[in-house]
Amino acid sequence: MWRILVPTVALMFGATLAVPAAAQSGADLVRASVVAQGGAAALSAAKTTIIKGEAKHWEPGQSYSPTGEARFLGDSTYTQTVDNATRTARVDWDRDMKYPFVERLKYSEITAPTFGILIDDKGAQQPMSSIRLAAHWRERERASPRLLVRALDAPDSISALPDQKIGDRSLPAVSIKTRAGTFIVLFDRTTHLPAVIRTRDADNVYGDSNYDMILSDWKDVGGTKRAHTLSFQLNGMEVQRLTLKEVIVNAPIPPNTFAVNDEVKAKAKTAATDAPINGCCDACSSAASSTATRSITRRAVA
Repeated sequence: MWRILVPTVALMFGATLAVPAAAQSGADLVRASVVAQGGAAALSAAKTTIIKGEAKHWEPGQSYSPTGEARFLGDSTYTQTVDNATRTARVDWDRDMKYPFVERLKYSEITAPTFGILIDDKGAQQPMSSIRLAAHWRERERASPRLLVRALDAPDSISALPDQKIGDRSLPAVSIKTRAGTFIVLFDRTTHLPAVIRTRDADNVYGDSNYDMILSDWKDVGGTKRAHTLSFQLNGMEVQRLTLKEVIVNAPIPPNTFAVNDEVKAKAKTAATDAPINGCCDACSSAASSTATRSITRRAVA
């Protein structure tokens, strides 16, 4: 039931940014957004990222009716540490739960390209399920500042779309295919920054649904712009909100941060390729990566 935790526009892009959104190709929209965030080189420069943040979670599936108010699950704080070179991340959670039980949960999650590990508050490790790992990887990719940079490196992954609706706004959009899933990215018409990163999911209550990460509160971090508030919404209902309090790039990572018991690692599974996922957040991301997940009960349909 948990829901799986950038400044100067180069002259060569001037003409591109002046073209009306409707006339721009999908690659043009992505390129303009990468420039608005600081450029591909700056976005790729961070070797490590450490994020300290706060989170709130809600569960609409625990309401008394499909249209009822989502149940508030609790407040959390987290620290996310990412080695961007190896794409390995650790999230340490401290969760003040209000539902389904009033309790304090402390645990950590480590995700690497080929395995995931859970660590309890006593330090005991166990392998992460393949479905949970797949959910983590999808959400890490969704929230990564490198998502658009990687798309430009593989231009065939980008497809232009008609304008997409979010609330009462209609925004230019593209579809980006990745190994973790297909994302629909909506762009702010004025700033060219990504406004929404969407997947189309099949929910067991709401049917085919939009699962959106809405980005806001952009701030300068290490020569790039980064959203410091991430609101995750299911058909417009907020189910998770991450607030980044501190973002540090290129800081040394303590040597035992990603230490995994060899016996546990040997039992770990790779990410499922046909997983009933929806939602789990590289420093890339910000920590949506580890909001564990009811998402595991929704199947991606895009």
